[in-house]
Amino acid sequence: PISSSPFFNAKWENGSDSVNDLLRRGLRELGYEHINTFDGDVWFLYHDVWEHCEYEIKDRDGAKWVHFYLCKFDDEHPRQDGGYDNGR
Repeated sequence: PISSSPFFNAKWENGSDSVNDLLRRGLRELGYEHINTFDGDVWFLYHDVWEHCEYEIKDRDGAKWVHFYLCKFDDEHPRQDGGYDNGR
């Protein structure tokens, strides 16, 4: 990715959850369809385009939070509706 923008945050309450577990749960709650690749990546449909997230983990108020960021790729072209076309 060439840049990223904030997407959503998830509190990491269950130590047995992976970051991908939190991402998939958050995507389901937000109503996004997703797939898992064989190498462990999670891709999801966002404005009819397959997208991917980066993340960082931060401690806040004694709890761990995972901050997910929507990746921006250099082959994306903005559409009038605010989404992106990227040929994937």
